[in-house]
Amino acid sequence: PTPGYIVKILNNQQQVLNADINGDICVELPLPPGCVSTLYNNDEAFIKEYLSQHPGFYNTGDAGYFDENGYLHIVSRSDDVISAEYRHSAVQLEAALNTHPIIMESACIGYKDQDDEIPIAFIAVSYTHLRAHETPEHLVCRLLLEKK
Repeated sequence: PTPGYIVKILNNQQQVLNADINGDICVELPLPPGCVSTLYNNDEAFIKEYLSQHPGFYNTGDAGYFDENGYLHIVSRSDDVISAEYRHSAVQLEAALNTHPIIMESACIGYKDQDDEIPIAFIAVSYTHLRAHETPEHLVCRLLLEKK
């Protein structure tokens, strides 16, 4: 962190978390000179969005943790939740997908349905698993059929 910023990782009970525990990244008030102190023509929205969840702190909207050496790791946005029948973290869904050996990278989003959001995953597959004349779409279908 930059001099003048007192950064803390907080949970929902306003407790400062120990190293390697994920929580909300917050900056202790008062903010250093030059920091944003309002939203244009909307002080109430600024207070509601950034100052009310953790009194005495500015909530950055990011989630992360400090490691045992004091380095700050930003993991995701705090509001990175897909609201389907259950609440899903896009980061956790991506982490689960990325454990499969053919998936090189993934990105999950919430697609707005009538009342909920449907988790949608975009994946990049490893071409080393493709058979001759097989497209990535065929590979995914083949793997799904092999699971049955």
